[in-house]
Amino acid sequence: IRFEIADRERLLRRAIRDAVTAVVAARLRRDFLKLSLELAERSQTFTSEAVDQGLRAPLELNKETVFLNGIRARREMAEADVTEAEVTLATLLGRESLTNIGLPESLPGVIHDDIADTLNKEDLLSKRPDVAASRARIRISEGLLGEARAGGRPTVDLMFGIREMK
Repeated sequence: IRFEIADRERLLRRAIRDAVTAVVAARLRRDFLKLSLELAERSQTFTSEAVDQGLRAPLELNKETVFLNGIRARREMAEADVTEAEVTLATLLGRESLTNIGLPESLPGVIHDDIADTLNKEDLLSKRPDVAASRARIRISEGLLGEARAGGRPTVDLMFGIREMK
């Protein structure tokens, strides 16, 4: 049982690390699209002024508007991706939100491995009910084993046969 539970926790930690990667990637994409949107809005303003002055054809403004709307749509999709990735990570951690777990909202200068290590060190898995129950079962089984040894019940050892417990 102990190895099975340890294996489940290892797989869960890997899933959490993958979810952290997804959150970081989604946030980076969202931040990139925010910057792209700002630049596209400046470009549209510049093109609009050039069209008003007769330096550019009105069709150029239409192209800029279509491009700008495309970036807006991609940014909204990126926001949805961030929300989805955060919900997935929160669910894996057994939480309702990602507050107070050390995952920064703004990512410049943050290294992904540092974030994942912080999450692993804090042992956030212990807050999950299924993990807590598994760990409790281990403690109970270890306690029962100690009681059996204290009772002097025999143990079977495949290498040395039957002997008395001390």
